[in-house]
This record gives sequence, structure tokens and C-alpha cells, in this order.
Amino acid sequence: MKKIRIFFSSIDPCGSEVSRQCDGPETQVDFSQMEIHYKNANPNVLQRVQEIRTYWETEGERLLFTPKARITLMQRKTAVQICGQDILDRDERIERVAALVWSIGDALEIKSVEWMQQKKNMKGLLLDVTGSLCLYAMHSTLLDWIEKHIASPIGLSAIEEYYPGVDGCNSGIIGKIQEICKTEQWIGVRPYGARMLYPKQ
Repeated sequence: MKKIRIFFSSIDPCGSEVSRQCDGPETQVDFSQMEIHYKNANPNVLQRVQEIRTYWETEGERLLFTPKARITLMQRKTAVQICGQDILDRDERIERVAALVWSIGDALEIKSVEWMQQKKNMKGLLLDVTGSLCLYAMHSTLLDWIEKHIASPIGLSAIEEYYPGVDGCNSGIIGKIQEICKTEQWIGVRPYGARMLYPKQ
């Protein structure tokens, strides 16, 4: 279990930005769904899953998991410049938007590729899946944190989520989010091509 390091900024109507950083909530990987999936789909892989879990709990989490998040709170009109009017017009209740980028760091991805290059393909694949589980755990934990520490203190509630490339939200906004959140400066996440970020997890 590790605490998520959060880098938070709020942009006021005049464009001024106030930033702070803090140790956020703890998060950890839940291997149960991976175990259930492989138990049903391919029981022969279940032992490999258990080996990855043991590796993770003994040293992998400590060496490969560096959870960080960049959260930027902005006024609706600022968000329109990034997301487009059509997205925010879906709900007139939206007063402010929190742009959120979260990452586990690049160490896990590097280790996964290393194992695959050593022909340890299943081991590398399962480690990559572990990284996805980390992101999933961070996501739900961060949404709770935003509700409690950002929305609620100013009398608001988190009511919608928009993902680049999903439900009509243009994937091209990834670069704009990276730019306004300064993710490379704060959490080491940088553009990778036109529509992706690195690290990928």
C-alpha cells in the first residue's frame, strides 16, 4: 500500500494559478479479479498470477509503483477552451472542471519490457496487467479525494467524468490537458505522439 502524491492547482477567473502538493490517500492493487479471470479462462496461468502477486508484495510494489496525480481545477469557461463547448453543454450544472492525470511512474513499464525481451512473455504481460490494476485503484481513490477535498469544501459535487476519445470527447484534447496541467513538470508525464502520454500507465 502506498500514498498517492498529489500536485493540485486551482486557476481563478483571471488566470492566476495557486499550487500545492500533499500526500494523498493510500492505494493498493487488488489481485482478486485477475485471479478470478485466469482461474476461469486459463487455469494453467493461475500459478504465474500467484507468482506475480508474491513478487509484487515482497518487492515489486516498493520498486515499481510510484503513484502520482496532477489535478487542476478550473472555471467552466477555461475548460471550454480545452474540451470544447459541446462536451460541457451536456450538463448545465457544471460550474468547474477538475482535469486529472495520474500515473504509476515508468519503472513498471520498463521492467515489463525487460522481462519480455528476456522471453519471459507471460511474466511481463502479467506485470503490465498489474500496472493497469494500479491505475484502476488510483482512479477510484482519486475520485473520492476530489469529492471530499475539492468539490465538497466549495459546495459542489462531482457529477460527470469525461475521457479523451470516449463518448464524443475528442482524444486530441490530451495535449491540451498535458499543457494546462503541466504534467511533465509535476509528475513526469509527457506527450507521446499526438494522442498519447508517456508513461503509458
